[in-house]
Amino acid sequence: MTELADGQNEAQPPFQQVLSKSQKKANKKENKTSFCICSLHHWVKGLSIQSFSMKCIYCKLRGLANSPTKLALKRLIVKHRPSFIFIGEPWMNIDSFPASCLRRLNLEIFKVNFRGRLLPNLWCLCSISLHPTSIDFDDQQISFMLEENSMQFFVAAIYASTSYVHRRKLWIKHSNLQIIHKGPWCFIGDFNTILGAHEHRGNTTPASTPMNDFFDWSNSNNLVHLPTKGVNLTWSNGRRGDRHIENRLDRSICNLDFIDAYIWNKEVFGNVHDQLKKAKDKVNEIQHDISTNGHSDLLMNQEKQAQVDLELALNIEEAFWKEKAKIKWSLEGDRNTKFFHRVAKINAATNKIIFMRNGDNFLTDPDAIADHVDDGIIDEVILNLVNSETNNMLTDFPSMEEVHHAVFALNTNCAAGPDGFGALFFQSYWDIVKHDVYKAVLQFFQSG
Repeated sequence: MTELADGQNEAQPPFQQVLSKSQKKANKKENKTSFCICSLHHWVKGLSIQSFSMKCIYCKLRGLANSPTKLALKRLIVKHRPSFIFIGEPWMNIDSFPASCLRRLNLEIFKVNFRGRLLPNLWCLCSISLHPTSIDFDDQQISFMLEENSMQFFVAAIYASTSYVHRRKLWIKHSNLQIIHKGPWCFIGDFNTILGAHEHRGNTTPASTPMNDFFDWSNSNNLVHLPTKGVNLTWSNGRRGDRHIENRLDRSICNLDFIDAYIWNKEVFGNVHDQLKKAKDKVNEIQHDISTNGHSDLLMNQEKQAQVDLELALNIEEAFWKEKAKIKWSLEGDRNTKFFHRVAKINAATNKIIFMRNGDNFLTDPDAIADHVDDGIIDEVILNLVNSETNNMLTDFPSMEEVHHAVFALNTNCAAGPDGFGALFFQSYWDIVKHDVYKAVLQFFQSG
């Protein structure tokens, strides 16, 4: 899953540098040290994806020269042990940063972005055991390739411009890079834009053009915005009252090749079902030895460890099926009729009453079950379960808040309705259409 870790530390940037107007403006915004994590091994708190053991962290520090920020960065590295760490807004000359500090953490700087006469605002660090190959970099991004276990994957660390016109160069570049360098791609960082109004909170209406640019780039390249944990709206302007604004700017995105090659690759991730079978067999084998030969400290310790391994295998299998179903539906949506009908068939079978107990007898014939229900069992059971208070709640008209929740719970990739508008339209322009939508919903409940 990508996400944003929920620990965000206040940090004042004492390091003063000659800043551009945009940098000065950025420093006036709410000063948070935020980070997002993209794990290429297992699901963690942050922007997370699965593959061989590799973890990427993107953190925005707003000044790396002061000791508290250095300490926060060190603790972050020690806790997560990343293979890659991308630092946004270090606001210091890279030559002034002590390389010895990084070597003690088993890291080194392998690339910084280029902004002409301005200081780089994006540093890329990696484990000293890795040897990434830079394929492109500019003022908004650093892209590189890494080959591991005879497999290649591509990663782009993003710090997009605040200008949507300039960001268009980023979208074009990364569309072209995916054509030139075919394979698994992952993009992680600060994209400085949102997909729709559901990623915005505030009294102002977000501009539609930047959102459309971002959505078009993502959609045309069949990119997947990975599920997130922790903080959802990752940036705020730090203002109070009606002027307060929050957006989701940080995220992790990948293409379909990345999902196919790394999330569900058996050679890398392993066969989930084989691992579960081996874990069960190991527990049974040890328990058989204990039953046959009696218990010993060695066998008891082995059984305890085998139970731990079995629980882990069960959790992995559960996550496997949950995420595979979620990703498959997210990617194929309403076009995936086979998947849809399979789910519908399972739900129909699950919801079907195949037998009913009547005293000491079990009714299996559908007609007998129907007759038993008609004899008053519904009045006997259902009405006793629903009191007047619950009934009033169920028959009450929905509130604006409930309609808002329902609209934003819709899948943005679902098919459009008869009017030609899909969920993305209503989510993006909710502030404009919400009253009309609410009136339509009330009319439905009032007139039937």
